[in-house]
Amino acid sequence: MKNSMNQPFPTMRSFLNRWWYAPVAAALLTGCEFSSSFEQIEENRVRTIDFIYRNPADTTICEASPGDSMEITALFAGEKVNDISLSVSFNVQTSVYGEVTASDSMPLDYSVVKSTLRLTGTDADTFTIRFKIPDDMLATSSYLPEKNWAATLPGELAAALPQVLTDMKKSEIVGLLDMLSEMPDPPDSLASFSLAELLPFVETILQIFSAPVELKVTVNERYEIVSYCTVRYHRKLRRLDESILCNRNPIITRMGIYRVYRNNLSVFDPSLHSQRHDTILLFDRENEIDNREYTLHIDTDESYFLFAESDEPQKVRSLSGAQVPETHYFEWFYQQDFTGNDSVPSAERMALLNSADGPIIPLLPASTRQIDHCGIWIQVRDDALGPRMYPTGSSVFGTEIHFAYSDEYIHKQEVLK
Repeated sequence: MKNSMNQPFPTMRSFLNRWWYAPVAAALLTGCEFSSSFEQIEENRVRTIDFIYRNPADTTICEASPGDSMEITALFAGEKVNDISLSVSFNVQTSVYGEVTASDSMPLDYSVVKSTLRLTGTDADTFTIRFKIPDDMLATSSYLPEKNWAATLPGELAAALPQVLTDMKKSEIVGLLDMLSEMPDPPDSLASFSLAELLPFVETILQIFSAPVELKVTVNERYEIVSYCTVRYHRKLRRLDESILCNRNPIITRMGIYRVYRNNLSVFDPSLHSQRHDTILLFDRENEIDNREYTLHIDTDESYFLFAESDEPQKVRSLSGAQVPETHYFEWFYQQDFTGNDSVPSAERMALLNSADGPIIPLLPASTRQIDHCGIWIQVRDDALGPRMYPTGSSVFGTEIHFAYSDEYIHKQEVLK
């Protein structure tokens, strides 16, 4: 049996519609039962919290150009990771029905590097590796046909391109992009002529001539995670024109808990609702607050909500070159009572209700003191409607929350059983 474990960009809920946007597409597990909820991490199963892509040439961005190195920080929770192996395909294809085929898969030649990211204060396994994108990847990838590549575009967009470009073969376009990426300052006359021809359509051309890399990660010889990243020329050509934008990884700027003094609330947003509440900050980047272990006191007549905030989403370019807004999505995960306690019925355990990729979600406390702490991870990822092969960025913050239950709360839960 195959079990979709986790893929954060976008969520598994929308994966089938937009597979190529997903740095982590799926984790497959044989011989298992489904988790009790998408958000809950169980200690006897490996779960992928995130694959964070960073370019060592500019560690703020999550995309690569041909010839670049790429750094991946993989974060796993649940079952302890004892064994990991990786393979890669630089030749990925997709059919008109969205079926993905990766050819020429091979063991990945990579190096393990020390991560400069402090991702989490919780019980999780983190691996950071670096590998190189081939110089000729976009020339050899069959993601785009060698001839008549413009036929893959919407008719009106293809018609807007100059014939001098649409008559060129893929290898000729890639050769032109290679030449421009190596262009000296100031440019020579040949490069200047080519640049003048290309710049009015640069965003369309750069998005067309991009392709995915498929990375397969096998963990503990049982779990397979399939991950994708985008290779395009944006990083190498952005110095030529300020409209050429790379996608940066979004950043979590604040994370905390709203303690609302009203019982049984399922929705709360301080910008929309007037209920009396306290704001408990666990992380605030600007004010250098970093409290990764916190004790939350649980009492009657209160509701609790986790919240997170991220930096300002970028404005990006669509395939046609129009400016479109980026959106940030939030995914919450939790693992309660790291030591495990199977004797506690599921109905008495804590829960998070993460149903709409939102920055604020309810935290439902356990009804027993046996659940005394949990690990919580919040991941932010970006996406944009309009670009083709948009590289998806992400980041993660993790914290450990301990619970202290009042006698009144525990008595009330016992009465309700």
